[in-house]
Amino acid sequence: MKRRFCFFVAVLLFLSFAVLSLYGFYFSKHLKQEPLPFIRDATRYELEGEFFPEKRVFSGKEIVYYKNNEKDPLKELFFHVYPNAFSAEETAPFTADEMSLAYPEGFSKGGITIKKVAEDNTPLIFKVEGTLLNVSLKRELKPGDEIKLSIEFEVLLPKSPGRFGYYKRTYNFGNWYPILCVYDEKGWHKDPYYKIGDPFYSDIAFYKFILYAPPDYKIASTGRIIEKKEENHRTKWVIESGPVRDFAFILSREFEMLKGNVGEIEVISYYFKDDRESGAKALEIGKKAIKYFSEIFGPYIYDTYSVVAADFYMGGMEYPNLVLIDRNLYKNKDNILLEYVVVHETAHQWWYGIVGNDEVNEPWLDEALAEYSTVNYFEKYYGKRQGTEIYENFILNPYKFYELSRKTGPILRPLNEFIDWKEYDAAVYKKGAIMLKELEKRISKQKFINVLKNYYKQNQLKNATTEDFIKAVNGTSGTDFRGLIYQMLKEEGELEQAA
Repeated sequence: MKRRFCFFVAVLLFLSFAVLSLYGFYFSKHLKQEPLPFIRDATRYELEGEFFPEKRVFSGKEIVYYKNNEKDPLKELFFHVYPNAFSAEETAPFTADEMSLAYPEGFSKGGITIKKVAEDNTPLIFKVEGTLLNVSLKRELKPGDEIKLSIEFEVLLPKSPGRFGYYKRTYNFGNWYPILCVYDEKGWHKDPYYKIGDPFYSDIAFYKFILYAPPDYKIASTGRIIEKKEENHRTKWVIESGPVRDFAFILSREFEMLKGNVGEIEVISYYFKDDRESGAKALEIGKKAIKYFSEIFGPYIYDTYSVVAADFYMGGMEYPNLVLIDRNLYKNKDNILLEYVVVHETAHQWWYGIVGNDEVNEPWLDEALAEYSTVNYFEKYYGKRQGTEIYENFILNPYKFYELSRKTGPILRPLNEFIDWKEYDAAVYKKGAIMLKELEKRISKQKFINVLKNYYKQNQLKNATTEDFIKAVNGTSGTDFRGLIYQMLKEEGELEQAA
């Protein structure tokens, strides 16, 4: 009986191993913890292509392995094709007062051309409308069914120092490839590329990326390089990543690199030769932030993180495993703004990266938490007085100054309801962080840190909502704060402070 049982167990273990091996790289060895059960069904992307700098073109192919994890049968799939927002001046995702910053030398066209979509080499009918790719399936995809799609496409970079574009020193590939829209109880989320905020909402996925580019270029990317070699006068990189919400990379001929470690996590600073001192500072800031946030919120679950100086007028931008930082912030060696921006963007590895949210309809969930986390970082490393000064100078006073000229609307609202970036910043970043400080005041600092620990633990690699945040607050504090939180989130103007 014992032998039969042992044999049965052995067979089960073998079969389990065989099933897992089918996923290949998708259960990435670079994830620093065992995958949660629901991760097994995550979408898998294989991207491969060549970049031609002289043409500012990436030409490639994407294979998508998708399983219908929803309750509804699907007759079509929707993908965001964000680069198409850059195809015309009137659709460019920048407000009027940003255009001169986004296009210093005048408007430059970008976009993505979808050449072919197929399933098992059978072409599928598709149409592209603005920043949306609609693929009609040849058969209904029932719950639990899987499909393998291939998409041939070509990307044209605009001459623009933003998330997606190039300028003097870097080629920035952010939000650049066809990525599946989120499908949930509300159906497909087909939001456009709004001009304000970070209008991105995605599920976790696994990635394998193969890039060919001229040999004098260096790459910073999501994930880890597992292979690099020279082929036919081109450099070939093979990069694996996941589970992550997106995949970004930056290319430059001029990158210098400094590396360090936080335990088993490799932290890399990409900078330019004339900014070595600030590049070293950025590395230390990144290491300190990764260490501190891992201690107070929960572990950073990946084994690599990069801080990347780039042609990037927007200050900073988060992507999985890396952040883009405006290279001009590196010029002033004593400028605390560099530290603030790097720390804020690093906090997004927790709030947006590991714990996701709908950045279109509930942007406060990641931005306010990243601001609150940044203040705590400064308090940790420079003392309570410095933390208070940072809070007042970067959050409270700018918010009050804004209120003198115009009343802020509610914190909780979708991107299309904001008038401009100033209102968005005042309401989502600053007023949102003030609300979190108010909650901290009411339940104590340590208990509020425990709230965020529980929120992180309960929603890791999922898309969280305001209700999930409230659940963590109430469950940790033992008090029902739901009414108060919604009151503060929906309040016009300044928040009422507790006595």
